[in-house]
Amino acid sequence: MATGETAIFLEGSVPALPKKFCCPKIALRTLHIALILAHQRFALPTELKTERSVKAMKWQRIALAVFVIAFLALAGRSCIQRTKVFATEPSTVIRNPDRFSNRTVILSGQVISALSIGGVGFFLLQDEKGSAITGATQRGTPDIGGIFRGEGGGRKTLQNGAASVIGVEEWDRKQIGFDEVKKPIKVLSIGQIRDEAIKYNGQPVLVQGKVIEGADILGAGYFIITDGKEVLTIITSSGSPRIGSLVQVFGVYNRLAFMKGQTIDCLIEIERKAKDWEERAPSQQM
Repeated sequence: MATGETAIFLEGSVPALPKKFCCPKIALRTLHIALILAHQRFALPTELKTERSVKAMKWQRIALAVFVIAFLALAGRSCIQRTKVFATEPSTVIRNPDRFSNRTVILSGQVISALSIGGVGFFLLQDEKGSAITGATQRGTPDIGGIFRGEGGGRKTLQNGAASVIGVEEWDRKQIGFDEVKKPIKVLSIGQIRDEAIKYNGQPVLVQGKVIEGADILGAGYFIITDGKEVLTIITSSGSPRIGSLVQVFGVYNRLAFMKGQTIDCLIEIERKAKDWEERAPSQQM
């Protein structure tokens, strides 16, 4: 290295930061480089310093400082946008799955159903508008009827063309109250629900019909009911009922997709009542 030259060591001049601090790391390195370049650019030998050159250096350094501050502000804004936490309602997340997928959300609501499979807990969190979103947790299932405020990440569980279903991977929760789960009184026909599938998507509903098919393993499975006109698949964790029996099911309706003129949907069972089935005309069965 020639005499009088200045050695600039950029690598290692700023301590390595964890990956999650990528924006501060870039900002600090940029600031460090800018200050070095400013020193290299504006440093003059003592014999060449004049009043005019000193003023020029002063304004150039001010301009550089403004640039660096603006850069840091933009970098900070970018970091905040990537780590933004959304405090919202389950109904809003359900209606906007793409917006909340892989984003941190804070949700409040009442647990209306809960079960555990293989050490993983699943529950339905219902907001004041009646919409319920599925949550998954490693912390044990919450109490049914409990009112909770929790934080987690939005996760798409199904994507079929333009249709998608979203759930929440729970990271933390706090119980803030308790109340009895309110159930709808009016029994809806399967056709009524499908005619307004967007309205009832994610909503608790009450249906009834005759069981025509079903299967389960260790209680987890499905069964299909008919109301004499249409059929609906019920997802259950309480075992499939006897084929031919009449059941009344309280659960959360899920519209999964609409393909070739048909609605693909299911009902996640919360509670079920079975009654003896009497052979009657379809119009008299409901």
